[in-house]
Amino acid sequence: MRVPLGIFIVTPLLLSPAFAGAQEQTILLEPLVGEILRDNRELAAFESTAKAAGERSVAAGAFPAPTVGFAVRSVPVPSFSFTEDEMTMAEVMISQRIPWFGKRELRREAEGKVADATARTAEAAKLELAEAAVDAYAGLWLSLASREVIDRQAADLQRLATLARSRLASGGEKQADVLRAQMEVARIRVPLLQLRQEEARQRATLGALLSRGEPLGGSPELPSSSALPSEAELFTSIEAHPELAALSVEEERAKLDARLASKDKWPDPEVGVAYGFRAGLPDMVSAEVSIPLPIFAGSDQDRRAAAARADARAAANKREARRSTLLGEARAAYAAAEALAERLAVYEDEILPRARLTVQSATGAFQSGGVDFLTVLDAQVRRNGEELDAMRTRAELLRAKARLARAAGSLSFLFPSEGRHE
Repeated sequence: MRVPLGIFIVTPLLLSPAFAGAQEQTILLEPLVGEILRDNRELAAFESTAKAAGERSVAAGAFPAPTVGFAVRSVPVPSFSFTEDEMTMAEVMISQRIPWFGKRELRREAEGKVADATARTAEAAKLELAEAAVDAYAGLWLSLASREVIDRQAADLQRLATLARSRLASGGEKQADVLRAQMEVARIRVPLLQLRQEEARQRATLGALLSRGEPLGGSPELPSSSALPSEAELFTSIEAHPELAALSVEEERAKLDARLASKDKWPDPEVGVAYGFRAGLPDMVSAEVSIPLPIFAGSDQDRRAAAARADARAAANKREARRSTLLGEARAAYAAAEALAERLAVYEDEILPRARLTVQSATGAFQSGGVDFLTVLDAQVRRNGEELDAMRTRAELLRAKARLARAAGSLSFLFPSEGRHE
């Protein structure tokens, strides 16, 4: 079960350069990936390469061009007269080499496999581009979402610092508590600088994937989490992975080359006709057939056939090795996605609600004099840390699904809303 990689419909995203700086514009992941797969220059190069291979396939099956020649025969020396000897004639000739039965079809089919392999390689490149796009998209979302949490944390800490200073002035707070609050406010600037750097890097990456000369503007919005596919569906999809298909095509082409090399033992005959003109005498017509003798077949055609068969075995071994690698990568990504989904559920259902409730309770108790200032401060820092961990988990879950889609060979594992097709 696989989704064709060209099914994405790019809805208006306001991703044009005129809106590149509009940070408030929402960027949706699925249309963004579709736009990357449509506009990326590397993928366009694959398309041109496949077209060139198709043209070579047609040319490989064409007949050799006929040969036309002109000759003057049996001219006597030293007179160089055209009338002195009856054997003297001017001749025009035409000859045609005729490939042995089946050779042209084999050449055309073998060259056609190059176009097929290029198309499969392009599909694999699309999967890698999609994974790179998701990785950058998740990183951009995480940097922006983390900045929002840290900005809120900074505001909360600033209010606590102000409250601590006012209570210190009235004798109800310790100098150490005020210094701790001020230190936390100062420390929070460091991750903000790192997040701004990360945002710039991911925007530049997405702009490059879109083959643009400027970073991507707008704000990403993480898609809602979807259920993982069954393992049986995953392994079925791997069997149709474009990387494996490309190696299968490579094996088929090598086998065709072996058949063609063996068939080259049957030489291509060349037939020709000639028409001779003689001065004052009847004209003459002649015909000839020439056949190359495959005397060195053992060191030429046999060796080329053996080499092609070895190439076929190599491609088959590469395919089996790559299948094992993809299965391992898919299992690892699947396990990671399962663990991250469970971890995210724990954060959303248990940890975050309790952390928020703890902050509310500590704040109320502090205002009534039930707990000290550091208890409120620690509760605030812990809650924000848990929120950042939950965000990192969401981003890593999306990245794990992208790795799973690339290893399985189908973007349906990343965008199940598109449906799955054979």
